[in-house]
Amino acid sequence: MNMVLSAEWFDNHFVPDALRKCKELNLDGKVLLFMDNAPGHARYLIGRHPAVQVEFLPPNTMSVIQPLDQEIIANVKLIYYKKIYDKMREVTDDQEELKVIQEEESDDDELLLGPKLDTADQPRPSQQPQTASSAIISVRQFWKNFNVKNAIDYMTEACKSITNDTIKHAWHPLLPDLVSASTGKWQHKTNLLREAVEAARNIPAPGFADVDEAVVCELLEPDETSAEEMIEDNELEVMAEEEKSTETVEEKIVTAGYLSRKITDPAQMKNYLCETGSSESEW
Repeated sequence: MNMVLSAEWFDNHFVPDALRKCKELNLDGKVLLFMDNAPGHARYLIGRHPAVQVEFLPPNTMSVIQPLDQEIIANVKLIYYKKIYDKMREVTDDQEELKVIQEEESDDDELLLGPKLDTADQPRPSQQPQTASSAIISVRQFWKNFNVKNAIDYMTEACKSITNDTIKHAWHPLLPDLVSASTGKWQHKTNLLREAVEAARNIPAPGFADVDEAVVCELLEPDETSAEEMIEDNELEVMAEEEKSTETVEEKIVTAGYLSRKITDPAQMKNYLCETGSSESEW
């Protein structure tokens, strides 16, 4: 995050979304935005919009008492993983979906994973228990098909699952006189952790039955990769790409003009196909 990105987020996302939410709730278009006192958060956001009052947290606000670090971030992550585990269990319980997943496999994968299920000869999921081997297949395919959009969708659902009482409770260390620590029924991290562990253990694939709280808590830890390590990894990737490019045969760039000239002369077109290794049937 830097000042340019924070200003872009403020103008193009936060302000319109916040004002739209106020309109949906029939509230006055007045918004109070609290921001962490970080170098990447632009100070010139103060007074940038007449309907938004921007307040920065005190510079000495340690992470141990910041609202997001209290329980909100951890709770969002726990709900996120629980939703993923629930979906994974749903996939491994559904023989019809498993058949569709297997049909997407290549011939090589088919040899590796075994023959595909024929649902015409198989009982319905409620009549046939899921085997460990089929569970391995579907779990493997679940992660192969998992993409960035899926992650964003699950994260969005997790954020929406955080209750107002939980948010109020997270503000208690900073606003003890304004927010009661026992306000309503806030979401306890211990309860969400237990639910995530149970969801993982319900997946009928080897290894998931051994998942405990320590394993899930490890997923909550932030990535500690340093900037130097990221730069080093990037340099290694660039070197690998350069080595790969030197080993490959240089491909001839074909422009539209060049190809149009070849098409007008059948003899030249035939010579071009021979040069590129293409057959006339491909055209």
